[in-house]
Amino acid sequence: MKTIYIKSEVQRKTALGYIEDLPISPVHVVEIKEYKEPLSGRQRRLYFKWLEEIAKHRGEDYKELHLKYKEDYLINIFIRDDESFSAMYETIREVYRKGMKTDAVLLRKWVVEHTSITDTDTKQMSEYMKCIEVEATMSGVSLTHPEEYDVNLGD
Repeated sequence: MKTIYIKSEVQRKTALGYIEDLPISPVHVVEIKEYKEPLSGRQRRLYFKWLEEIAKHRGEDYKELHLKYKEDYLINIFIRDDESFSAMYETIREVYRKGMKTDAVLLRKWVVEHTSITDTDTKQMSEYMKCIEVEATMSGVSLTHPEEYDVNLGD
């Protein structure tokens, strides 16, 4: 499999050359999609630093806080941005509407536990962290500022 990142006219022409040189048989699939910068290590470190700061301020367990924030904010970002995630989540809602509420709650809990920040791109993680920052600020928690960690939160 060949992956080409197109950032210049030269790279675009290279990609077109590869396509032109493909034999007709066997059948090939060419997928073109927008590149999304993956979660950065700096965002990840700042995120866990914030969880520790919030948990310490509130006397909560940071792992429980991590689950709470995923449930409150990250799930909704994935529902909006990922068609297959959204379809899966709609299935859970349908299970709930059909009266299998206990099953739906267990499924939702499983999804929250298995949803990972490592599946975010930098833009999604920035949005997620901004939600957390607003909530923390409104509850009186002073967080480490991104500039102190040289992190770009997407501004």
